[in-house]
Amino acid sequence: MEDRTIPLDAETKVTERPHDHKDELRLWLRLFTCKEVIESEVRRRLRDTFEITLPRFDLLAQLERTPKGMTLGELSQRMMVSNGNVTGVVDRLVEQGLISRRPSPKDFRRHGFRRRSQSRLYSRLCMFSARLLPRSQDAACSRPSTT
Repeated sequence: MEDRTIPLDAETKVTERPHDHKDELRLWLRLFTCKEVIESEVRRRLRDTFEITLPRFDLLAQLERTPKGMTLGELSQRMMVSNGNVTGVVDRLVEQGLISRRPSPKDFRRHGFRRRSQSRLYSRLCMFSARLLPRSQDAACSRPSTT
């Protein structure tokens, strides 16, 4: 039987051969830097153009995918944040008139939330994000490496 060397995945390599993972670390740091640059540009443009935060845009996008609406628990699960974080974002969007709150017919403690169909802002945000993201990726990922 031949003795073959099994290639190691990056996580195992870091654990078993800590001296031999410089390339993986450099790549991970580069990807993380690209993500940070893209995210900060998206946040800035959303704030400057629409006076809206990225979490509010994300919540609107989640509601767009579910026309019947979602509960706070469903929103927090989709957005991967706590119910408390979602509550603050929801409250601000309700105040702005971008989403509506409706009580559950089965449980008075639960509420469902929907994006308001007359919200022209969300339609403008969608067109904006389609144009924004490709340019942000190009700009962020073409910066010269400093590592």
